[in-house]
Amino acid sequence: MGVTLAAVTTLLAFALAMLSRFSSKDHPKANRIFVILSAVNVLVGLGSVVSASRSVTQQNKILRELNEAQKKLLMKEEDQLRIGNELAGKLAKAQQTTEHISSELTNNTQAVGHVLQQTERALEPLGDLNFRCILRLPDTDEESANIVHFLEKGDRPIDTSSSDIEEKRRSLLRPRPIVGGLMLTPDAVLYPKPSTPLGALINAPQVLVQFYAKHRSPLFYVRSKLPTPDLMTDITPTVQQAKWLMLTVPDHKLVIEFIGVVPRGKWASTGAILSVRDLLKAQAVIQPVFSVSSVTDEKQRQLALEKWAATSVHALVMYTGDGRRWEFDTKKVEVVHGEGAPLFVGQFTGPIKLNDVGL
Repeated sequence: MGVTLAAVTTLLAFALAMLSRFSSKDHPKANRIFVILSAVNVLVGLGSVVSASRSVTQQNKILRELNEAQKKLLMKEEDQLRIGNELAGKLAKAQQTTEHISSELTNNTQAVGHVLQQTERALEPLGDLNFRCILRLPDTDEESANIVHFLEKGDRPIDTSSSDIEEKRRSLLRPRPIVGGLMLTPDAVLYPKPSTPLGALINAPQVLVQFYAKHRSPLFYVRSKLPTPDLMTDITPTVQQAKWLMLTVPDHKLVIEFIGVVPRGKWASTGAILSVRDLLKAQAVIQPVFSVSSVTDEKQRQLALEKWAATSVHALVMYTGDGRRWEFDTKKVEVVHGEGAPLFVGQFTGPIKLNDVGL
């Protein structure tokens, strides 16, 4: 529209110029030259107008093509965005499904693991518990020192407890479970009387054994109020023949050794410890207990209490119902004192393999 208007305006201007020139009779030659130049100018102008018109037409065509391409590109982008959103939705749904399946697999694995764990526990019940305990007694008092001196000067061979042969006959899985040493028999002149401090300790020895499924700091067990043990029992010699006073060889430690049997059902449990596997993971708290009521002299009674406080666990062996042997790890034990009585906090290890060195 603009190009056409420009062409028309140019022609009208040329016509008016021609009309003005031809109507004038002055200078005819100059008028003819003017007319020729004007015509040339008009032709040039018309050429420019035509060229501009073609350029505009070409630009419009290019713009139309660009618009069409842009529309197509926008349509493709919208399609791609739609497809991308659909894929993202499917991916999110697939991820949710995968997470759900993973959660189900985890739950199933945990359930299977729990069943296997309970099955393993059921296959290894505690049953009867047999203990062999060796307590080291302080030998700084006169009575104990005389016994040590007497046994050291003895020229007889090393004695062992009479149950050693019985232990060997029971099972080859049980290696020699006792400490070798020089024994002082009850009929010996120096054997302590119940009224003496040493006699009170060896006359009625007892060891409380408590197991806790949760491990705690040893100082925790000296508090006044303690949680109920997950398994609790005690080691008490049933007969006089099941305990021995002896001097170990070669280290010459004065000890009392005794055995105790706890039949199935005689130990108390909260249910957290019912199998061998539970027992081995548990924390053990061992406490020697003695009765000093037979000592009437106050000075001797005080000495008995001091000997009690200085008593230590030299060795402790446990046999579970399956016949395997376990040892209280005395090398890693921690000792605390609750109201004067020593507490030994540690853990049992094992099973002890055949032909391992005995206690």
